[in-house]
Amino acid sequence: MGASPVAGWQSMARETVPFYKENVWYLVGTQLVTVALAVVPITAVLAGFAIVRFTLAALSVGSDVIVAIVNVLFGLLGIAAVCWLVVGVGAGQIAGVLASTNGKAMPFWELIRESFMARRAIVVALGLFAYGMIVVVGFLAFIVPGLYLLGRGAYLPYVLVRENLGITDAFKRTWFLTRGYWWVTMLRFGWLGLAVSAGSALIAMLLPMQVRGLAGFLWQMLVVSPFAMVFARRMYEAVRDRKAADAEAFHPLSSREKWQVVAIVVLFLIVGGIQSSATMTNVPSIGQPASSQDHVLKTIEFK
Repeated sequence: MGASPVAGWQSMARETVPFYKENVWYLVGTQLVTVALAVVPITAVLAGFAIVRFTLAALSVGSDVIVAIVNVLFGLLGIAAVCWLVVGVGAGQIAGVLASTNGKAMPFWELIRESFMARRAIVVALGLFAYGMIVVVGFLAFIVPGLYLLGRGAYLPYVLVRENLGITDAFKRTWFLTRGYWWVTMLRFGWLGLAVSAGSALIAMLLPMQVRGLAGFLWQMLVVSPFAMVFARRMYEAVRDRKAADAEAFHPLSSREKWQVVAIVVLFLIVGGIQSSATMTNVPSIGQPASSQDHVLKTIEFK
């Protein structure tokens, strides 16, 4: 029973790469479109409110009654936009799950339309919000409970979407899936997280500050986010299938995997230290000019 219940992280990564390479632009486009559809309404409401208030003030026609009407109108529009934002958050998660499962086999706009089914999207958003709050409380309780809860709910997005369960049933299901598989789940995702952190650290060390932000955004958008979605889908399917075949089995880590856990923790600390050091080396000391622009400003002031 000491054998791992699912393939090693190297095998998981190799199995993930072909699907990622074939569907990367589909995965990225899915996320960009769902984010845009979620954010545009609330952005438009805020911009419209600012423009209307500025116009009324500039024309000096804003009586108390008109201002009150404008406030109420945009307040209602704001509430509607926030509700739509909640739908959009859930839709983004649904779209990510569907895209990482079906890829280009599912027509793009059909995927978007299915993701924005309001009732389903709200259930997914509320379920993930509840899970996030539970994990935060766990981390506040001396970190270890947070790590435990993080692993026990790792497959919640896929359970909510693929198995179309309600929030309570989805929590029960993901708890069942990770029973006896917590260590393996955390180990596989731990290696993935370490690879992501290493890439971010290299960006912080090797690239100048002027392009670091853009490079970090592209790293997250083109590599980390789509690859992690496909990797998580593969993990969910592997654990689900093994659980169906061996429902109550407990699979402890082998000695090798226990040492891998120790190695991941140590490497995370090293990579985090390197990234922090690389970031701090670009922060100017107190009393020193932050860039050549400060030197120019001082020269102009002197003249």
